Amino acid sequence: MGVIHKTNGRCFYCNRAGEVIDHFISKKKWREWGLDDTPMKGTLDDADNLFMACDKCNRKKSTKCPEDFIGNEFICWDRYKRANRRITK
Repeated sequence: MGVIHKTNGRCFYCNRAGEVIDHFISKKKWREWGLDDTPMKGTLDDADNLFMACDKCNRKKSTKCPEDFIGNEFICWDRYKRANRRITK
């Protein structure tokens, strides 16, 4: 429920209908960056790291950093914060 609600069931990246759950920070990047699952850092599968994506964006993003995929760091993280606020209210 929470992951779908964050973007109203839409793709986080392009706003088409969401079809799959995507890791905002990919599994590969999570390991590369040493973001071990700890209580302070959260886990790979925490709701704040999961978003709906359409199949096309999910495939195109693959293991890219989200800001590289979106093409604008400010827009990327602003959208991330706004979406995650929806499930923490």
